[in-house]
Parts: sequence; structure tokens; C-alpha cells
Amino acid sequence: MDDHLQIVRSLAIAILTGALIGLEREYHHRLKEETGFAGLRTFTFFAVLGNLSTWIATLGHPWILPAAFMGLVVLLGVSHYRSTVPERDRGMTTEVAALITFLIGSLVALQMIEVSVALAVVVAALLSAKPAFRNWVERLAPEDIYTTLKFAVVAFVVFPILPDRAYGPLGALNPHEIWVMVVLISGVSFLGYIALKLLGPERGIALSGLLGGLASSTAVAVSFSRRSRENPELVPGCALAVVIASTVMAGRIAALVAAVDPALFGVLWIPLVAMGAAGALAAAVLWRRSRHRGITGAGLEVRNPFRLSTVLAFGAAYAAVLFLVKAGQAFLPAGSTTAVAALSGLTQIDAITLSMAKLAREGMAAHAAAAFIVVGALSNTLSKALIVAGLGHHRLRTPVFAGLGVVFAAGLATLPFLLR
Repeated sequence: MDDHLQIVRSLAIAILTGALIGLEREYHHRLKEETGFAGLRTFTFFAVLGNLSTWIATLGHPWILPAAFMGLVVLLGVSHYRSTVPERDRGMTTEVAALITFLIGSLVALQMIEVSVALAVVVAALLSAKPAFRNWVERLAPEDIYTTLKFAVVAFVVFPILPDRAYGPLGALNPHEIWVMVVLISGVSFLGYIALKLLGPERGIALSGLLGGLASSTAVAVSFSRRSRENPELVPGCALAVVIASTVMAGRIAALVAAVDPALFGVLWIPLVAMGAAGALAAAVLWRRSRHRGITGAGLEVRNPFRLSTVLAFGAAYAAVLFLVKAGQAFLPAGSTTAVAALSGLTQIDAITLSMAKLAREGMAAHAAAAFIVVGALSNTLSKALIVAGLGHHRLRTPVFAGLGVVFAAGLATLPFLLR
């Protein structure tokens, strides 16, 4: 009796998973005003077929499962051939989904319930997301595709053969570890870039500043500074975008440090929270005072972070900072590492962040490493102010200087607690 109940339960779950995918296909056909070969009922049958053939196979007839699967393949092939006409290029998404539905039903019979249900949800979501995917692909430029593929080749072909041992003076340079950091920072930047491409900068100035800050806060400062000079009436919105992007820097640092050395994050979170909260408060004030909330981020220039030149430049910067910090600790007077952190932060906060996280993981005092990262963040905040002063409209300086000044002061106030 228990076996019978188990089969009934398995069939019920298979019916639900098949119906979920079939419901999406049925709705898709209705939107397209077309007659599809498979909808709600047919996909339910596909799942039941997979489920029953698996049960029969476990009861001593193993040939039934591959026979049922191959029969379905033939059926789908014939259906696809008959429905394809010269005037219409019909895809095979529904046919592939049908095969997956059969296998999901089989997995249910094998008692892999959680995996089966999760897979059915994912398949239905992917099928329904076709318009969103198409819209996103249309936003991509050919350069985005080519540079991403180039980076994938470099990351997955070159990375495995890089030697995992120290080179150079002080043993500071490990090609394998350097490339790990390159992939990490490129991945974080790429997530922000993809989100910006997917949602579109026209969604709003605040969202553009937020997502642009994930990709490159420097690019946001440069783009909106130039835009403020071209259109002075947009100064309040441009100031808001710059301050938001600079505030995101604290979250970006937190994510990188947590990925490399969680123990260091336990020390660093206080100054990061202070800087992030100060920036959020400043952004809120700018948001309330702005009369241009309707302006968008159109024109924001954020380049694909997977450009090979950008990737190699970061790798070189990270290696240089790592070497200079170790050399400063070994040969130079106290305070030299602080100078390296400040100079590095002017142009590249990620390099000093990751190098300090690595050194902290290898034994450097956590408070000292955290202090150097904060110094780099302060330096980077100052660099945004210099960009605005040099490229932006003169009316942009006051709100941006005030907003970034609050962030700078919050970070500076935490330094004595890290250096004690």
C-alpha cells in the first residue's frame, strides 16, 4: 500500500510540474495568436510519461524508459518538421522544453522532488523571460559580445595553466592569485554593467547612479560632470548621481573584502557602514532638494569591464600595489604603506582593497589592513571631488563637495579606532 501511495504522490507532483511548464507554453501560444503543438494538457502528459516509464523501469523493465524517451524524440521531430514552413523560421524551444519535462517527471519518480520542482520553476521562468532576454540582447553592442568572449577565453583557458607559486622580490607576485583577484573584480564590475544594460539608464537618475557605481563610480563622476556642464539645469540630478555612485563604493569594498577575507570584514564593517550611512543621508537630502527628479541617466558612459586592456591594467595595478606594500613593510619607514594606499586610492580603490585583504588573510594585522583600505577609500572619494571640480559645472561643486565631504568625514572619524 505504501508503494502505491508513493506512486500516486509521485504522479501528482509530476502532473503539477508538467502543468506549470505547459501553462507557460499555452499562454505563449495565445499571446502569439498561434496554434502550438503542445500546451497545458500535452506538457502534463509529457511529465506523466516520464514518471510512469521510470516507475515501470524500476519494476523490472529497464528498456521502457529509453524506449519512451526515444519515442518522444521521434514524435517531436516529426511534429517540428510538419510545422516548419519555408516562410517561417520556427525555433525548437517548445520541443526541447518537452524533453526536459519528460526528464523532470522521471526525476520525480526517482524521489528527487526538490530538484524536480526547482527545475520546473526555472524552465517555466526561462520560457516566459524570452521578451526580457530579447530586449536585453538588443541593448548589447557588438563590442560587449566580443570582449566578453575574449575574457572568457583568457579566464578559462589561461587561468588553469598559471603557476600557483610566488615570484619576484619578496615573493610578492603569484600569477594564480593575481588572476583570481582579476576575475573577482571583473565579475563584480560586470554585474553592475549588466544590470545597467538590462534595466537601462533611462529608468532614473538615482538607479543610474546606483548601478553605475557598481560598475565604475569614476565613470559616473566623469559622465555626469560633463553632462552638468552641457546642461546646467540638470545640476541637481547630476549631483545626486555622483553622490550615490560614490556611496556604493562602501558596499563594493564590503563585498570584495568578505569574498577574500571574512575575518577582515569583521573589523572593517564599522567604517564602511559609517561611510555608507553618511552617503545615503547626503543622497536623501539631495533627492529631496532636487527639482529634476524626472531626468534620466541617458548618456551615462560605462564601458564593458571585460575589455582585455582594462583587465590587464587592473592585474598590473594590483600586482604593483601588493609589491609596494610588502616592500614598504620590509624596507621603508613607518607610514609608507599609508602613502601607497592613498596614492592607489586616487585612481583604483579595488587594487588596494584586494591587496590588503590578501595580506590580512596571510597574517597582516586586521586593524592595520582595514585602516589602509579606509585611507584608500578616502583618497578615492577625494578623487571624485577633483573630477567634479575639473569637469563639472561650477554649480555642481557645492552639492557634490557637501555630499562627498560628509562621506569623507565619516570615514576619517573611524580611523583612530583602527589605528589604536
